[in-house]
Amino acid sequence: MSMFDTYHQSILPFSARLNEAALALGDARSLALRLPSGAAYSYSSDGETISVSTGSDDANVVADITEQAFEAYVSQQFSLTGLFYTNQLTLSRGEIAWLLQWEPALQALYFDRPIWSDKNIADVAALNIHHRFDYSEVQSSPEELADFLHATGYLHIQNVFGNAEIEAFSLDVEKQKSEARTDDGRSWWARKSNGDEVCCRLTYLQRNSELFASLPQDPRLQQIAALLQESLQPVGMRMDGVSVVIKNSDVVEGMSDLPWHRDCGMGGHHLICPSLNIGIQLDESSADNGQLKFLAGSANHANPPVDESTPDLPVAALNARPGDVSVHLAHVMHIAPAPLSNNGSRRVVYTSFVKQALIDAIPEGQSYNDVLFRQGDGRVRTPQERAAES
Repeated sequence: MSMFDTYHQSILPFSARLNEAALALGDARSLALRLPSGAAYSYSSDGETISVSTGSDDANVVADITEQAFEAYVSQQFSLTGLFYTNQLTLSRGEIAWLLQWEPALQALYFDRPIWSDKNIADVAALNIHHRFDYSEVQSSPEELADFLHATGYLHIQNVFGNAEIEAFSLDVEKQKSEARTDDGRSWWARKSNGDEVCCRLTYLQRNSELFASLPQDPRLQQIAALLQESLQPVGMRMDGVSVVIKNSDVVEGMSDLPWHRDCGMGGHHLICPSLNIGIQLDESSADNGQLKFLAGSANHANPPVDESTPDLPVAALNARPGDVSVHLAHVMHIAPAPLSNNGSRRVVYTSFVKQALIDAIPEGQSYNDVLFRQGDGRVRTPQERAAES
C-alpha cells in the first residue's frame, strides 16, 4: 500500500484531532487531494468532525499533487503553500484562499499540532504582552526574558545598539540597495501605484560587507540567542543570511507588506523550528511605517487566519526606536502590514540563529524563500497573484 493510501485509510481517520480540526474549519468545507492516476481522497468538515472518503467529485477544492509531493508534505519538507509555489500542487477546482484555510487543520491531523483558537487568549492574559526589556536585563535577568519568550514567542529589547552603530549599518544598507537590481537573485522588489519599482528586501548582506559578516558573532546577539537554550548557531550563508527588510508605502504589487505568517510557512518546520530571528531596528517602528505585530502565544500551534476583530486578541505591535532589537521564534504568527503614512518607510536588519540540523540540510546560498521569486523579476507574488499567473 502506498503512503498516500496508508495515510488516508489507516492513519488520518483515527486522528485525535478530527473534532478540533472541524471546529476550526466550520461547516460545509471540503478538500480533495488527487494523484495523476485519478486516485483521490476527500476531507469533509461538518463543523464537528472531519470525514475522509475516496474520490473528489463533491469537493469544494481539488488539489492535484504527485505521490512525491504528498510525501514531501507528510515529511514537512513543504507546506501546502510551499507545494503551491513550487508547482508541486495545482488547483483544478476552487481558489487558493480556500486551500490555505485547510493548512492548520491538516497540520493538526498529520502532525498532531494543536490549533490556536480564541480559548488560548487566556494563556497569556496575565502577561503584559507589550512589555519592553532593556538590554541590561539580558545579563541581569535572563530567566525572566527566557520565560517571556517561551510564553509569547517574541521579545522587544531596547538599547542594544548605539547611534554610531546604527548609522554604520544604515550606510552599508543604502550602499548595497543602490547596487541592487531586479534580476540579481538576491533582492526582492515591489511596485508602487505610480509604477515605480522599489526594493523591499536585500539578502546575504554579508557577501559584500565585513560589517555584516561579523554581525552574527556580536556578543550581544549571541547572548540573546542563548535565551532560547537550544544550542542555536548563526545561520551563515543560507536561509537569506543577514538580510534587511525595507518597508515602502503605496505598494500595489508584490509581497512587500507581509500578511499573517510563520517563518516556516513554506515548509521545513522540522528543520527551521525552533529558531530565532533577531531584527535590528535601523529606523523608528510605528503604525505609520508598517510596524511588525505578533500574536502572543501562537508559537506552539497550527494557526488559522488571524481575525484582528476578535475581542481581547493578544496582538502586540512593535513600537521601537533605532538601536532596539526584536526577537521572535520562527513559528510565532506575525505580520508586517502596509504603512499608514503616505511616506512611511523603515528598515530592519535580520540575522537568524538556527539548529545544526538546518545547517547540515540546507546548502549555502539556498533558502526556503527562494521558491517565492522564480520569475526572474525580483517580485515576490502573493498567493493570489501567483494563482492568477498560473
